Amino acid sequence: MKWGLRAILAALVILSLGLKFAAPYRATQDVEPISGLASVLGSHLSGPMSHKGWGSAENPSWIITAPVTGCREPLTIVTVIPPSFNAAVALASFERPGDRHYFAYLDWISSQPDRWGLLRLRIWQRAQQMLHASAYGSPRVMLYIIESSDCRVVEAVSWRKYWLAGR
Repeated sequence: MKWGLRAILAALVILSLGLKFAAPYRATQDVEPISGLASVLGSHLSGPMSHKGWGSAENPSWIITAPVTGCREPLTIVTVIPPSFNAAVALASFERPGDRHYFAYLDWISSQPDRWGLLRLRIWQRAQQMLHASAYGSPRVMLYIIESSDCRVVEAVSWRKYWLAGR
């Protein structure tokens, strides 16, 4: 009986810590999207980037258009607050036939959403922030990136620079 109560108590402590780590976190210094993306794309940029707001007041996002060298169409980059992949369904309407899309968050980039992998990343990131051991400036933003079929920039650059730009 004692061991059962201890196990329940331990599970509650672990669950409460997990929820605390996974809860949305507002970094003290968010990355400004245009300068953050300029640090990522650097010499790949072939012109000025443009942007506009998108989303709701509770979940504001930016749609950024970035012309890059060697690509017929500019990259479309949307800031999204993870762990929601729901915006991806709406964002698919921006894609043209043959376009590819990617999700980028910290050290992770993928063409497929991974809710559990992203949750693990967010928990680990929150733990590092609580210990002041995080290298990232604005870990609350995920990027949704669309590139045309003739473009190969997304996999050629280090997207983690976006989150390092705020440091």
